[in-house]
Amino acid sequence: MSQFDELLWKNEIETNKTVSKSMRIVLYFYFIAGFLNLIHVFDTVQNVMIIMNVLLIIPLLLPTILVDILHMKKFGVKYIILTCAVIATGICYAILTFQTILMFIIPTILASLYFRKKQLIVVIVESVCNILIAHLSTCYFLMQPWVEPFTGMKNIMLYGAFPRVLQYLCCASLFYILCDRTSRLMLQYHKSIRDKEVLKLQKSINLHKIKYDEREQISRDIHNSVGHTIMAAILSLDAAEVVYNIDSDKAMEKIKFANIRMRESLESIRKAVHGINSDMDEHTIEDMISLINANVDKLKKDFNIKIRTKIVYSEQQLKKFIFSIKKIDFWIGALQELVTNSIKHGNATAIIVMINIDGSDIRMVVQDNGTGIENMENLNGLLASGFGIRKIRDYLISIGGTLNIENQEGMVVTLKMPIKAGDKSE
Repeated sequence: MSQFDELLWKNEIETNKTVSKSMRIVLYFYFIAGFLNLIHVFDTVQNVMIIMNVLLIIPLLLPTILVDILHMKKFGVKYIILTCAVIATGICYAILTFQTILMFIIPTILASLYFRKKQLIVVIVESVCNILIAHLSTCYFLMQPWVEPFTGMKNIMLYGAFPRVLQYLCCASLFYILCDRTSRLMLQYHKSIRDKEVLKLQKSINLHKIKYDEREQISRDIHNSVGHTIMAAILSLDAAEVVYNIDSDKAMEKIKFANIRMRESLESIRKAVHGINSDMDEHTIEDMISLINANVDKLKKDFNIKIRTKIVYSEQQLKKFIFSIKKIDFWIGALQELVTNSIKHGNATAIIVMINIDGSDIRMVVQDNGTGIENMENLNGLLASGFGIRKIRDYLISIGGTLNIENQEGMVVTLKMPIKAGDKSE
């Protein structure tokens, strides 16, 4: 699930609560209307208002039961809620006809709060059917015949239903345009914010990576230098021991030389340790996921291939785990290598990437729809010949991780790396 889809999902949960509250308010207004009719402020047959209020209780209170009492958050709940709103408007029209014609637009307004065109289209189709069915029902059953200006099925459908369907579609199309425009603006704004954050994070990662590479190179150079100076000091001490009884001054000179070389080595080690341990890089799960998503988007554009990602982690882990530059760089590099192999060697056209972070390890599964490996017995040979995949396997093994490759309607590669709270190890 992408960050934008996650944002829409959170909005959907909040909108479910808002819509259920709105439908309760509508029910309260109908109760008020029934009370005003009871004291003769309105002039409607009392039995009609009682029947309408009784029929409206179920569709208008069902969303409250599902969302606020049962706390249901499943995908289909929003369709049940919106369908209840459509049914309520149909009941109102079937009983009071043209006096409640404006009610048909309410489900469309509620559907537009989700900022998803699919829900809006479903409600529009349901509402059109609802208008036709509600008008059709008045041909056979009118609780107050005087409130419908048309009589007979033909007249009601021709002069009542069809014009009102056109009026509704006119309003619904405007809501569709508004919903589409709003969702596009939200997506553009989200992308711009995400791109800025990713760019900033990428610059920070690149800077730290440059520093890391420089320090690694310097540490290797110092290691070689320290090894050389220590060896020179040992040779000098050995020479001093040999010439001590013959020429004590020369022996002392050798000892002083060895002392100087050892001090130089010690200073080099101190500088190296200080340089490597200072300014440690710390990055959260969100940082890593942002970079992975950015690289997935780049791979999609570079290879014109479908890549679907699913990243699972708990909210508690956001502050619990810290990743080093090297580990983040490893996951990004591994993903790029596996996607490239799937396209280049497996002729894949679609790839699924699943990343799961739990309390003990981080696991990435990359599955494609390609040809896979024809002969799994040659797997060791492939690992030995492929530099990229071999490098991934060797690194995982070195830190206690695993790499598994198998065929399942394509090639499935599973990478597992152990982690622990506050992990910053390289």
